[in-house]
Amino acid sequence: MFAFTDGSGVQLNHIAFASTPHASNNLPGSGTNTLTTAPSSFTNSSPYKVSEQYCIGSNLELTGTSDTSGLSSTITSWSDGYKAKVTLSLEMILPGAAGGWRGICMVYYTSQYVMDNTNGSICFAAQVDATTGSGPINFGAGHLMSVASSTWQPPTTKASIQPSSAALTGGKYDIVYAPSSSTAFMYTEGYFATVTWY
Repeated sequence: MFAFTDGSGVQLNHIAFASTPHASNNLPGSGTNTLTTAPSSFTNSSPYKVSEQYCIGSNLELTGTSDTSGLSSTITSWSDGYKAKVTLSLEMILPGAAGGWRGICMVYYTSQYVMDNTNGSICFAAQVDATTGSGPINFGAGHLMSVASSTWQPPTTKASIQPSSAALTGGKYDIVYAPSSSTAFMYTEGYFATVTWY
């Protein structure tokens, strides 16, 4: 029996023996500009409760190219060749009932302590599989989102949003998700979800 971190209830699962996690999606990402480190442990005292830790461990890698000739005209019409890759740690967080999710958002700082969220935020969320009968440690999908400042304005800690309805789409971004589909046994320590886009 698993208790969900958001207090929405519990889930009873039968976990078959001889079931093992897959061998991919176990690299933590690269780059020297790590954004956040998740807490090493949680307690029942604030501010270390799981329910208060909305951000999970993440890494941001930014790469660029001086030669965009290999990119499609759809991409170069919108991008100068810079590409971002966000990697999320899928810790044992059990983020709510079927379809629950957690992720990170990037906001613009005009100075060290002043945020300018006029143009909104780019967020990446990992969602639990919502398929009937799916266990709480099964990955469902990743969502790269554009969240308007009218929907969420930091330093507010939360807002009402559905990742699938705010997801970015279109060839100009050349979005690549890994895993690209639902995958069992992912919400355990040592597995990661990534998104790459221009």
